[in-house]
Amino acid sequence: MGGRAFIVIGPDAEEQMEPFRSFDGYVDKHVRSIDILQETLEDFADSQSGLSPATSMSFESYVRERRSLGRILKPGETPDFLDKDRFGWVRLDEAGKVSEIFHRDRPYSFWVNWGVLATSWMLKPGIAATSTIASDRISGSSTPGYTGSALKREIDWKKMRGDIAEEAGEYWDLSAAGMPLPTHTRLSYAGLSRNIFLQYPREKFVQVNVDMLINRSALIMNGKVIDDQDFNGWGNIASKNEAWYRYLNELIDSLPDDTLMTDVYTRD
Repeated sequence: MGGRAFIVIGPDAEEQMEPFRSFDGYVDKHVRSIDILQETLEDFADSQSGLSPATSMSFESYVRERRSLGRILKPGETPDFLDKDRFGWVRLDEAGKVSEIFHRDRPYSFWVNWGVLATSWMLKPGIAATSTIASDRISGSSTPGYTGSALKREIDWKKMRGDIAEEAGEYWDLSAAGMPLPTHTRLSYAGLSRNIFLQYPREKFVQVNVDMLINRSALIMNGKVIDDQDFNGWGNIASKNEAWYRYLNELIDSLPDDTLMTDVYTRD
C-alpha cells in the first residue's frame, strides 16, 4: 500500500479531499460516467492479434466474458446508477452489437483513506491552532507547540526557517573546512557528497534547505492538485526540485494570513 503527502490550502480539507477518494461503490456528485468503448476495442484487437479464425471471437463475445465491464443493457434501458450499474455498464444496439461501454469512477482519484500529520507546523508561542479537523483524522502523537492544521498567521515560519538556515550554514561551514559532519541532521541536501553540495555557494545551499523545509511534492488548492510534475521540463532533477520548492514557498508567502493550511498524508 502506497501513499503520498499533500498540503491542503484553504478551508474545509474534508471537502477538498473528497473528489479524489477512490470509488468504492458509494455514489455521490463526484462520480462520473467514463466512455471506455474505444479503449475496450483496442484491448480486444490486441487480444485477437495472431489468432486464427477458428480461435478468435467476436467483440460482443469478448465483452460478455468480461463481467467486470458491467451489466449488459438493452436498447432504451436506463442505467441504474445507484445500484446495479454503479460501476458501469455495456449497451447493445438493435442489431445486438455493442454500442457503448461506460465505466463509473471518480476521475483523478488517488486515496482510500487520509489523515493529518500531527507535528508539521510549529506554532507561534502561546498560540492555539484554529482548525476544524476531526480528531479521528489526526495521525501520530501530538506535541505541544506543533500541529498539522493551522492558519498561516499561527505558524511560526520565522522560527522554523531560521532554525534550518542556521543548521544549513553550520553544515556548509564544517564541510568547507573539511571537518567531521553531524551524524543526524534535518537538512534535505545533507545526504549529498561533500564535493557535490560544496558546488553550491553557501547562500544558495542555505536557501535550498530552507525551501525544502516544506518537503511536499504536491498541494491541493481550490479543489485542484498542483504538483511537481509541472516542473518536468527542467534539465535535471536537482534544478526541478529546487524550482518546485522555491515556487511552493513563494506561493505560501503570498497567501493571506487567515489561510488555513493542513498537512495530510494519503493511503491508496
